[in-house]
Amino acid sequence: MLLARSPVAAGIATAAVAWGLGWLLVFALTGPTPSSFAKVVAVPAAGLVAWLAWLSRRLWLPATRSHPVAAAMVAGVAAGAAVELLGWEVQTIYRADGVTMSRSLLSDLAITVPWYVLLVRSFTLVQHRRRFPLPQVLLLGAVYGLGAQLVVGGLLLDAGPGSWAVWAIIGLAGFWQLIPAYAAIVGLPAMILEDTPRPDPVKGPAFLDALRPLAWLLLYLAWALLARAIGG
Repeated sequence: MLLARSPVAAGIATAAVAWGLGWLLVFALTGPTPSSFAKVVAVPAAGLVAWLAWLSRRLWLPATRSHPVAAAMVAGVAAGAAVELLGWEVQTIYRADGVTMSRSLLSDLAITVPWYVLLVRSFTLVQHRRRFPLPQVLLLGAVYGLGAQLVVGGLLLDAGPGSWAVWAIIGLAGFWQLIPAYAAIVGLPAMILEDTPRPDPVKGPAFLDALRPLAWLLLYLAWALLARAIGG
């Protein structure tokens, strides 16, 4: 369903977003903290960036037609930086943490922007070959976001495989909240490439191509393990 061109894919993506945002509200009401309220604002706001880009696409898409692949890469990375800035601003207003990787904006961008560069470049090349429909692109964004949370965010090393409660919450709610969080990052490149000339058809399983951007996380994992070894 993730990679098939199904007419129900848009409904599934919409329901998944509603499910994730609903759990955000539940967590904020049952465990009211500055962080939970900040996420109630920051996550939908990140999705709003993608939605506004979609609504205004007739205004800005013509400017990308001369170099669509390069424009898609620039737009995706810029969207990632914008989402991080938005999350940092909300986090600062609520005097919370946990919305971005770091309370310092410069540190947060230093951590996340290199990942966005690698992710967006790899995803853009994959999308240029495959042209996954936008609902599937949004779901793939959540897959990439989960990988980033596990490796770039350090959850894989900090939580460990035995922390079943953490993984249960991720499966129940956290994963689906990553759809709006990464919507602009993968959605803008997909919008730009949608009507551009397609390259020759490619062979091989589509799902392997779709997961190709996650391979870059191996670099981050190696770096994190080395840093921990050096730090003792």
